[in-house]
Amino acid sequence: MIQGEVSLKENADVVRLEAGDYLFVPRSRAIVMMGTDSAARLLDIHAPVSHDLPSPATTKALATLKGRVDESAFSVHTAHAAEGRAFDTQTLIDRKMGSESIKAFVSLVHPGSGMGLHVHPFDQFYYVMHGQLSVRLGFDTSRMSEGDIVVFPAGLIHSNSNDGAGPTILLTINVPEVPAGTRGAYSIDLNN
Repeated sequence: MIQGEVSLKENADVVRLEAGDYLFVPRSRAIVMMGTDSAARLLDIHAPVSHDLPSPATTKALATLKGRVDESAFSVHTAHAAEGRAFDTQTLIDRKMGSESIKAFVSLVHPGSGMGLHVHPFDQFYYVMHGQLSVRLGFDTSRMSEGDIVVFPAGLIHSNSNDGAGPTILLTINVPEVPAGTRGAYSIDLNN
């Protein structure tokens, strides 16, 4: 939920979402939106799924699929191509939680930090929730700010940095999530 509040209902199960909340709704769930306030803004993400695989989250109550973005739940991420302090993350959705094809997490990118040039074997999306971020896509550079979204197709060299004075908060989505034990990023050095 980006702004306002909304209630979602499945049979007798009702969940209310406010700004900062998120809800993972697995396939085959009949969810009805109700009680939407006129100022509500909701980011709704759909991902293709394989119908051959059973989803482990199809029988969980809606309330157990709800979460909240919480800075105390963030952990330090210093993986591939990290520059400066890199960023802190909170996983929202992944295979461990029952997602079949996406990994979504919130990143807090500290000033003077980011990720150097790298490439992924999956598509990646950034949605800027707060702050600004400089991004490089191939040989093009741009500046993102709150409400902007950028797509990094699989195999496209990219980087990002927070060269502002305050933190940047991003929603990051990887499609598909790489299998456990598989490398998900490769650093790129254009000087060699």
